[in-house]
Order: sequence, then structure tokens, then C-alpha cells
Amino acid sequence: HENYFIEYVTRAANTQAEAHGHWYDYVHVLAGEGTVTYGGTQEGGRDTGDLEVRGGTLVGAKTQLLHAGDRIVLPPGVPHLFTGTPGHTLTYLIFKQRR
Repeated sequence: HENYFIEYVTRAANTQAEAHGHWYDYVHVLAGEGTVTYGGTQEGGRDTGDLEVRGGTLVGAKTQLLHAGDRIVLPPGVPHLFTGTPGHTLTYLIFKQRR
């Protein structure tokens, strides 16, 4: 659907920061252990169209440890990066809703 979709994601190591100008991200962690780094500014990313920026480095961001059962919401425009902690994977559902 053009206004929402759901993804099932498993991450190990990830270095791909991203920001979505039109999407709310509602995340429910299913299994594993990982982190979300969010906020600050995204420097050196590239615009991939439709207000999407990928890559670069997050400067001044906060990092939060995630475990099964955790839920977070990332509003449109907030740069973020999900990754598994060393030796772990992070599995989550992400419901994306267009602003």
C-alpha cells in the first residue's frame, strides 16, 4: 500500500544510517540483541529520492540497547541506524506509516 507497509528484518552488523522524510517507523523487537542509534545529524549521506537519505555518519546521536519485547517509534526525518551487538543478531518488525 502506498501509505503503509510492514517489514520483517534481521540485522547483524550494519553501517547504513538512514532517515525517511515521509515515514513514521514503529518498531517491535522480536528476538536477539542490538542497538538503535538515533537523532543528531546525518553527515555525508546521499539523497536517494522522496526525502530518503542513506549512508554517512550520525553525529551527536544517542544509542539505546534493544532486547526482545522493546518497542520504539522514530518520527519522520530522524536519522537512525539499527544493528546487532557483537555476536548477536537483532530481529524486529517495522511498521512504516506515511506522514
